[in-house]
Amino acid sequence: MTLLKSNQFLIKYTILRMMKVGVKSNISQIELKSLRWIIKQYGLNWNLNGETCSSILPIDSSFGTLTSNSSTWRVKNNSYNLFTMLDQPENKKLQSLEIHYYPINIPTNFPIYLQTFDTLYLNNNTVTSNISRALLESCVRVNFTNINMKSDLKIEFSTNYVYQNLVFINFDFPMSYLLQMNSFIFNNKNFPSLRIIEFGDNQRQYDISFTIDSVQKISLFNANVNIVSLPILETLLLTNSTLNTPDLSIFPTLRTVILRKCNYTLMKVSNLILLQMDDTNLGSIPQVSWFSYGASAFFTNTNVKGELGDLGGADLRELSFIGSQELSTRLYDSYCETYFLLKNIKLIDNYVPSCIYCYWSIMSYYLPDDTIPPSPDYKCNITVDKNIFYVDKINESIVISGNNLGFGMKNDISSNIYPITPNQKFNFVANPIEGKATLMLSKTLKYSVDIVWGQPPQANSAMIQNIDRYSKINIYGRFNMYSTFTIMVGNQTCNNIKVESTMITCTIYRILLETAYSITIDDTLSRRNVVGLLETSTPVPLKCGANAKCNGNGECITGICHCDDGYGGYYCESKIKSDIVITPNTTAPSPTILVDNKLRFTFNIICLQEIDQTDSIVNEIFTRSWNYTFYINDTLTTYNYLINTSTSSSINAVIEHSTIQRTIEFGGYNTIYSAGSLKLLIKVGNWRYKDRLNHLRIIMVTKLENLEEHCYPNTIVDQQSDSSNINFIKATMNDRSFYGRFLPYAMIDNGIVVNINNQIINSSESNGESYIGISIPYCEECIIDPDFSVLVNTDSSINGHCLAKSKAWLIATIVCVGGAVAIAFIIGLIFYIKRKQKFKKENEKLQNRLSRMNENH
Repeated sequence: MTLLKSNQFLIKYTILRMMKVGVKSNISQIELKSLRWIIKQYGLNWNLNGETCSSILPIDSSFGTLTSNSSTWRVKNNSYNLFTMLDQPENKKLQSLEIHYYPINIPTNFPIYLQTFDTLYLNNNTVTSNISRALLESCVRVNFTNINMKSDLKIEFSTNYVYQNLVFINFDFPMSYLLQMNSFIFNNKNFPSLRIIEFGDNQRQYDISFTIDSVQKISLFNANVNIVSLPILETLLLTNSTLNTPDLSIFPTLRTVILRKCNYTLMKVSNLILLQMDDTNLGSIPQVSWFSYGASAFFTNTNVKGELGDLGGADLRELSFIGSQELSTRLYDSYCETYFLLKNIKLIDNYVPSCIYCYWSIMSYYLPDDTIPPSPDYKCNITVDKNIFYVDKINESIVISGNNLGFGMKNDISSNIYPITPNQKFNFVANPIEGKATLMLSKTLKYSVDIVWGQPPQANSAMIQNIDRYSKINIYGRFNMYSTFTIMVGNQTCNNIKVESTMITCTIYRILLETAYSITIDDTLSRRNVVGLLETSTPVPLKCGANAKCNGNGECITGICHCDDGYGGYYCESKIKSDIVITPNTTAPSPTILVDNKLRFTFNIICLQEIDQTDSIVNEIFTRSWNYTFYINDTLTTYNYLINTSTSSSINAVIEHSTIQRTIEFGGYNTIYSAGSLKLLIKVGNWRYKDRLNHLRIIMVTKLENLEEHCYPNTIVDQQSDSSNINFIKATMNDRSFYGRFLPYAMIDNGIVVNINNQIINSSESNGESYIGISIPYCEECIIDPDFSVLVNTDSSINGHCLAKSKAWLIATIVCVGGAVAIAFIIGLIFYIKRKQKFKKENEKLQNRLSRMNENH
């Protein structure tokens, strides 16, 4: 016996109610007596002598289904009326009751107190009372299966009564138990809510008629069916029955038809998902219009006659003809995409699709007996559309498509694949997120395919190193180690390819002429492009100081000093001063940096320019009206500035100041930012170019003031460069320096690293300002990532001298874009740099525009 209360076993609910399990362990004497009665009544294997929850309950305290036909659970005393015991005020929330193999007697007035009761399920019960009309009228779901009743007892059901709430009804027993037993008429008036009707009687035939709008499913046994109106019928199951209409296509929503041993001839259906006919006459040949996409059709002993056409347009998943049928057909190519069984059918011609010959030893059983077998030397051509697949997460489904992939018979294919469409599509679940596998399409025939899966490759940057007669290529990013890559450097194919998760290496013949090359990475599914930069032969001491030691305060990596925490400068020659005072500006990315209450430095982004091939400015946006936000996260303070222009372009500036050392990846390389350094990121997106050959230039202005009289700076500029593209600047006054570092790279368009140009456009001693231009090639999204530090000098020979009169000091700020390292914006005091002749013309044209910029800010 199974008792359900709100989807829980009633016996469990009752005991929990009495014992309050989990709330208290001691049980009152009244509760204890009741509990012991339940243990005896239902033969529970619990401790009758226990007085606490833990001592009464067994170790496994779960409650299973109670069945009276088991010797362990046999009810001791049948004199207690279960329905009377349940119909109590405290059980008012009881919704459903399910009873198996248990004699029952239902009181006429049941239920009285069960306000929400709506479901009664009886299975293999002996019923010793009438089942009242009132009970049936109160239910939403009624399911009576294999019950037994004396001839003088009745189930008071009649289609002449009104069942306002009834949604589901299943009567699987002799109809003689019903008050109305021979004829049933279902209509809207008496059954306004009915959705499902299931009637079965293996002893007598009965008549049943439907004129009802709400019914979706009918399942009948031994019925003479008359359908007048069923506008939303979806499922029709008839066994040993008759039906008044041979054309079921008149039911627009009908999707499932199952007919077994019916005295009936089916002529037509439409858009079915399932059609199954056993020992029932089929009066016409199935057509494409009979079926929906992916439908299944099974015909056994239907006595159908004629030629079966190509049902490929229906994209059937399963098609079966067996037994007594007089059919002929061809083996159409569409059978390759269907699970078929074509017994006792004659072939019209000898054509056999390749998918059948490929898997002949497996599929021959399912074919007509007169199918011609393949030649002994037949070779199967199995193809897949692709062998590599991209996934974003673990357990993502991969669809393997191709031709002659097989029918995916159970136990003949790899356990980790299953067919979606035979011979065309199989599903594979990617686990782990990256890997390769050999998938067996047929263990019997030893057919297999190899696949590789993982995340899409991402190429961030590349370096080219000349070694003897060859050049070694290092490509940095994220790569699938199981993929096969083709690498092109310019028009050369790279050889000796080795793939790691974050780097690909290969070699080509030595490159001599240029310093930057276009590199293409191809894994057969997609191509990625990256700019490869040629490492120069510049002596290491120039890049990393004397003996390449970085002054003992850092490490020389690929010719560039990476300073230890607390040290800065191009050669890690100075300590970083971390106790600077930074005052943010809420209207523009223009903070004020104060050092020792003496030096005050500011910078700002004032405009964006589009420059054409003649170095003329063809478009210009002045950066005003920034939206400002800031947040502090433990040791990191972030100031965020954003402009959305009228042309949908966006300009974003982010200034970060950290009190601890950080390592940040940009453009595929890690860069160390010491505590106290100031990092600036500038991002430009969706710029509306007038010509794709043009480039962008970001214009910044900087200013440094000395709050004491009679001082002038000593400025050191990177001696490898001129003012058109410098590497670093260090401006010193007394024992303090402003230092900036940069490399000529930017990150554009999903991580591509490109060369950029950083130049000093103009400097003026009269107002202490410098203008810096950062030129970036065409891009949809451009990112540059500079940093700035204040250093404490230890070498007194480079200190500035306090002799000058002016408080205004010129500071040059160059912003470096981070391709291989996070690149810095550069600051210096008054200095003189000789400009090359090719920049004179441009600078002259800029003078008037720079004055206008100042007026706009």
